[in-house]
Amino acid sequence: MFFPGRAATIYYRPMASLSKRSVVAANDAFMSIGGTGDSPRDLDVGTLGILHPTVLQNFEIGYPCSSVELDLDPFKKEIVHIWEDEVGQDGIES
Repeated sequence: MFFPGRAATIYYRPMASLSKRSVVAANDAFMSIGGTGDSPRDLDVGTLGILHPTVLQNFEIGYPCSSVELDLDPFKKEIVHIWEDEVGQDGIES
């Protein structure tokens, strides 16, 4: 449970296709994407926020702290595609 008004949802917007050029383009575009969850392609991959005082008390934490929760499953396909682009499907680096 987070402190009211002190939490956010983390969104990930996957790219249409991945190649060496699109990775560079994605890095350039990354700063301009303000993922608000408005796009149908946006995936909810986690939350972050300041823990509620009740939670801190229940776990005997004597100071304010934050929490981050990420679901890494949506990134598995992306990692495989990057690996295949760099190494090739036969396992030999191109």
